[in-house]
Amino acid sequence: MTHARPFPDTASGLVLRPWRTTDAAALAAAHRDDAMRRWLTEPLDDEAGARRWIGEQRTAARRGERFSFAVLEETGLLAGQVVLRLPRPGASVAEVGYWTAAPARGRQIAPRALEALTGWAFTAFAGLTALELTHQESNQASCRVAERCRYPLDRVLAPWPPRYPGPGHVHVRHRDGRPARPVPRSPRHQEGIPAMPYFKTSDDVEIHYQLWEQDSPQPLVLLQHGFIADADSNWVAPGVVRLLTETGRRVLALDARGHGRSGKPHDPARYGEARMAEDLRELMDLLGEDAYDLVGYSMGAVVSLLTAARDTRIRRLAVGGVGAAVVELGGVDSRVIGGPALVHALTADDPSTVTDPAAAGFRAYADAVGADRLALAAHARVVHQEPIPLAEITAPTLLLAGEDDPLAARPEVLAGALPAATLRTVPGDHSSAVAAPAFARELAGFLDAR
Repeated sequence: MTHARPFPDTASGLVLRPWRTTDAAALAAAHRDDAMRRWLTEPLDDEAGARRWIGEQRTAARRGERFSFAVLEETGLLAGQVVLRLPRPGASVAEVGYWTAAPARGRQIAPRALEALTGWAFTAFAGLTALELTHQESNQASCRVAERCRYPLDRVLAPWPPRYPGPGHVHVRHRDGRPARPVPRSPRHQEGIPAMPYFKTSDDVEIHYQLWEQDSPQPLVLLQHGFIADADSNWVAPGVVRLLTETGRRVLALDARGHGRSGKPHDPARYGEARMAEDLRELMDLLGEDAYDLVGYSMGAVVSLLTAARDTRIRRLAVGGVGAAVVELGGVDSRVIGGPALVHALTADDPSTVTDPAAAGFRAYADAVGADRLALAAHARVVHQEPIPLAEITAPTLLLAGEDDPLAARPEVLAGALPAATLRTVPGDHSSAVAAPAFARELAGFLDAR
């Protein structure tokens, strides 16, 4: 196997080299250890499987995606494995992993090999800024290895049974040696969520997202919620996530800046649907998604349309809760709920002073969910009201409109402005349409089309 970058050679008496076909027997034997199989997500059962796996590692290395090394003691005994996984070529954050064979345990194989891999990774990949090591919380031995190799605990992941029945730990080592941030409490498990991670945007806002991962040949489905809502209230509670995952889709739902568990600056310059569209693209870049399906509702629909006008990775687009105002005003219908009225409603000390009925409804919703009203007001001051290049959206598009939704009035105008749009109406107003069973059914059927 060849690659432009040199491979790590030795580490404190160990030899690290790419896997060879002749390692298959020793590899299969190592995987028969019950203690190791407890932690491996895909243990190997026999030599034939080991040979296939070794071939897969060679292919992944040629693509620059994954670099797996056999760890041998000086006697030639197979002692374990270390691996570097990159989400995409040129990624700034990569993942490391390891295992130690049963006969080699107790000789500090894991920390010695991991330290060698870490040094090689930061030398061979100049763009790497951080390495992550993830393990199940109950695997305390891995915690000790991580700490010994200067990978402090960074965050805790929620369980994802049956594959990950308990919480997980993510340890991070930064190239510049900075300490890890304070570790948040483990989030409560909902709907089989495997992880609730965060990422930092290019303007340093922390964005929270939830990822429902599973093996799927189809692209990731990315969900963007509406104003004041969050991923849970817009997508989890109405059953949209459940239906999509039941159809075999990988799903990611994020909390927009100013919403849910994401960062909430109070400066209007940090907001607007165009800035939120950048957040989506940055997250897809970070995760290395070559293609994805995008779904947005209300504010999220405007964000999604702006994203689709620029990002050719979008395979299919679905938007709801909007109508003619996107064409006529460039965003959510400010004729129904105007900016100044909404800003006043969100910033008033006394909600009884809010006289605009629509604005009063938004204020009541914000209070009910305990939202940061000043963050929401910052966005309300800069909502998108400029032409959106709808003609540049080439992805097949589904437009879902509630029959009694004033913010989705005359949806046929928007459908007509999109090059490849299908319009479907569902029962409900702006709040209830997304929860209608027909909404999720239409969405799942559209996204499942080949």
